[in-house]
Amino acid sequence: MLRVVRCLRSAARSARARPLGASYGVAAVNLGCAKRFRASAADAARNAADVRDLLRTRLSLTDAEVDRMVRHRPLGALATVAPKLVWPQRRLGLDEAQLKKVVLLNPSLLSKSIEDNLAPTLDWLQARLDLDDEQLRKMIVALPALLGYSVEDNVEPKLQWLQRRLDLDEAQLRKIVRLDPSLLNKSVEENLEPKLYFFERELLHGSRAELRDWVVKKSPCLSYSLTNRYRPRLEACRAAGVDAKRVLSYATNSDEIFCKHTGIDPEDLTAIRESQTLILNDFSAARVVPCETGGKELVASGAFPAGAVLFRFAGELSPVNIGDRSLQVGRAAHLLSVPPEEPWVYLNHSFEPTVSLIVDPITPVATARTTEDLVDGAALTIDYTLHEWEMSGDGFVCSESGRRVRGFKHLTASEREAALPRAAPHIREMHLAAAED
Repeated sequence: MLRVVRCLRSAARSARARPLGASYGVAAVNLGCAKRFRASAADAARNAADVRDLLRTRLSLTDAEVDRMVRHRPLGALATVAPKLVWPQRRLGLDEAQLKKVVLLNPSLLSKSIEDNLAPTLDWLQARLDLDDEQLRKMIVALPALLGYSVEDNVEPKLQWLQRRLDLDEAQLRKIVRLDPSLLNKSVEENLEPKLYFFERELLHGSRAELRDWVVKKSPCLSYSLTNRYRPRLEACRAAGVDAKRVLSYATNSDEIFCKHTGIDPEDLTAIRESQTLILNDFSAARVVPCETGGKELVASGAFPAGAVLFRFAGELSPVNIGDRSLQVGRAAHLLSVPPEEPWVYLNHSFEPTVSLIVDPITPVATARTTEDLVDGAALTIDYTLHEWEMSGDGFVCSESGRRVRGFKHLTASEREAALPRAAPHIREMHLAAAED
């Protein structure tokens, strides 16, 4: 009995000696730490609110703009943020609107050290590119992200690459970067090199010297899209028989100005651009059906508005006109269907066609678009006299008009005059050469 009492007393003392949590597997709570945690959490909340108020009032930001700035990174203590709004404004001579733009587009600068990051970066840029204060300000306002780039890992390697790729001297390098600071924001592999290669090979016949001269003169041309601007404009120039260099001449101009000075139909350019996402030789917008007069014809597989792109097709070039399974695309170039009997060969003839073809004879790729509103099952026709100078043999009789079709060469003088504005470039060239003879 005495042993049991002693055991009970010992257990009671042990239980009183240990915190409650330790007896039940619950972590012990340090009340002093808890108080300090509550105090620090409250301080952090007050600091965050103070920083938001500072940004909102100092930079005239909306709540949404402040939210966007602080969403992905804390901006630090008020005592460190406030000087970083004053220092860049003083160092760069920014007005209020410029300061707002720089901070809003690159909020990370508020978490960077002035002495270790911001000041050395600005000093290096100014010395490396020989910038005066005005030029430095313009560059940072144009590309605030520059303040966050690594000089050693990003900016200097990109400058060296541009200099090597374009054979630039120091003055030329400084000029192109001053004219277009966004060059330093572009990927070499995914952006700059593909564009420079396209300019050099497709527009300048492989001349690196001309490429250098163009970029030095118009470095902002590297800011436009290959897919949305340059490739469609090149295809439109080729289809219209316009010198490909005009693509660079008007690189920074709107489509309206580009078309005005090149004579390209704006609707053709729009059709080519819209067709860039189409799969070549996808004829799902059309179907081949038996023709009432015998043979086959191509008809619409749905309703389409005027100007709609139906399909794009490619083939193989041949110097030989093989007849009704080819399309003339150059003075001595004929597009053949590969594989044979692709649906486009069943585009029948009409002097009032429902389809116009925009043909790039170099690629070669043809874009077919409607000339009028079409209903499902409407015949898809082209005017072969706009593409064929002289049909093989004796041509054929148009089932719609009963007229014999032998090519542009055999039209009457008045018919040629009426058709010439719509004729393919090679037909216009051959007509001019025939007139001179």
